[in-house]
Amino acid sequence: MKHINIIFLILFSNFLFKLNICKSQTYLISEDNFESDSLSNIWRKDKFVSGAFSNFEILNKDKKKSGKFVLKSGDQIEKEKGTIYERAELKEIKKIYSVDDTNYEYKFSLYLPQDFPIVSTRLVIAQWKQNCSTDTCSPDNPVIALRYNNGIFHITTQSNFIRDTLFLQTQSILGQWLDFEFKIRFSSNSNGRILGILNNKQIIAYKGPTAYSESNGDYRPPNSYYFKFGLYRDICPETMTIYVDNYSKSKIKKL
Repeated sequence: MKHINIIFLILFSNFLFKLNICKSQTYLISEDNFESDSLSNIWRKDKFVSGAFSNFEILNKDKKKSGKFVLKSGDQIEKEKGTIYERAELKEIKKIYSVDDTNYEYKFSLYLPQDFPIVSTRLVIAQWKQNCSTDTCSPDNPVIALRYNNGIFHITTQSNFIRDTLFLQTQSILGQWLDFEFKIRFSSNSNGRILGILNNKQIIAYKGPTAYSESNGDYRPPNSYYFKFGLYRDICPETMTIYVDNYSKSKIKKL
């Protein structure tokens, strides 16, 4: 009986050891479930005009709060007054920017109401951008973007002057929660990686460049990348509303 107990303890200890190894393969960097009455300090507050963001209760499928953006015609942040751009976004703070050749996992949920305007205006609802340390980076488009216009939802990547579509859906995305999971490795060469999951279904498995190079855009190493979500568009007369929730960003061991 004594020997059986010893064997059991050894097996149980081995199980706990393996469990800890599995847990250590994911390192949480930041998260926000939008339950607080104030905006989390993981976000910058200069990418939306006063009153454009609020916490909204009940809409969430878990009967909890969600972040709510309302973008109206003429809503331009101070830096973009007089331009063609209107935005209401959350942008992660600089100290948690991503870097090259590291595996990341992003999770977040978006909800576009059933009466969301169907227009041809360029609209980005989530994006990853490469940080430009100079004023000469061109092109300056997102390296990965979630876009919605003309009733079509599509996900694109760009690492040169050509934009590639990784996923396109003509079926309506309105009036339902969209639960996204992206596993990303930023790289200007073939080592780049994007795995995309929407509502528990894999929609993207991409291998290739996921960043601009110094010779293709004047992006100078060391490179860094930041995430934003909300509403970013060219000027438009329509009022748009989007809800955001269940955001998390982690560093993962394997991809």
